[in-house]
Amino acid sequence: MSYHHSHISSAVVFLQSVKNTEPLVNQLKRFFAANKKYGSKDRKSIAALCYTYFRIGLALPNKSIEEKILSSLFLSNYESNDVLAALAPNLNATVKQPFSKKLLQLQISNENIFPYINELSQHIEPSFFVQSFFKQPLLFLRA
Repeated sequence: MSYHHSHISSAVVFLQSVKNTEPLVNQLKRFFAANKKYGSKDRKSIAALCYTYFRIGLALPNKSIEEKILSSLFLSNYESNDVLAALAPNLNATVKQPFSKKLLQLQISNENIFPYINELSQHIEPSFFVQSFFKQPLLFLRA
């Protein structure tokens, strides 16, 4: 259970040092090269927490980075999660709820996550579009 605290704190340290000048994956590689203490599973877990943080976007501006990570994990998962169970059992207890109820529980609206929701074309359903941010694609191609 204690390694969840370590992973979250490592993710927070990394996210505080992130610069928007280059891709996140390159910065993660440099961070892990400078901190050789992390094993393969640790690197994978910490990187997943960092990517999860960016999924929540501009929502929850008054919350800490740790709270944003946990809230985003809550929105991303529909089954019990080890990190949530250890660090936010109240969120883990309701993780199986529909996405709309989760947003209400966290007091977040679609506009908080994606502020340009009014700019979407008429054929795109805003709630499904915002929900898609919290689903990791099965395959991602970078051109």
